[in-house]
Amino acid sequence: MNYASILKCDIANGPGFRVSLFVCGCARKCPGCFNQSAQNPEFGNKFDEKAKKKIFDELSKDYCTGLSLLGGDPMSKLSDIRKEIISLCREVKEKFPDKDIWMWSGYDFEELMGDDTAKDVFEYIDVIVDGPFVEEQKDVDLKWKGSSNQRVIDVKKTLVSDRIILVD
Repeated sequence: MNYASILKCDIANGPGFRVSLFVCGCARKCPGCFNQSAQNPEFGNKFDEKAKKKIFDELSKDYCTGLSLLGGDPMSKLSDIRKEIISLCREVKEKFPDKDIWMWSGYDFEELMGDDTAKDVFEYIDVIVDGPFVEEQKDVDLKWKGSSNQRVIDVKKTLVSDRIILVD
């Protein structure tokens, strides 16, 4: 898996001060995507132990509230992204159980839940912003999402409910 960047003290992608990992690879290639360079799975740097250490160093700080996973698409079927994201999420929750994990994906929650190679991530993430970016539905006033078709889903509450629970 490659990544485009790791942001420290990010306040735009989830609540509080976060560390954000922008993975590379997205087959959807939504028109108007804010991060088109990260659609290419070969772009950026190889995600290695040095990159993981950078994330863990940030997560160990008291003021850091959690990890945000964006892209590209962390659930892309390209390359080995899903496997590495699930492994990273597992390790983050083991080392930092009080930190939350937010993830943005162009796939719908229901689609990911029906996919055996993807649904394991829901054991570890707290919130998913799902659905493709739709340029015609772009709204800069939306909280945590780029277009009005996307949903901000509380994964933990949704998994124990019979319906999708949205984050306010």
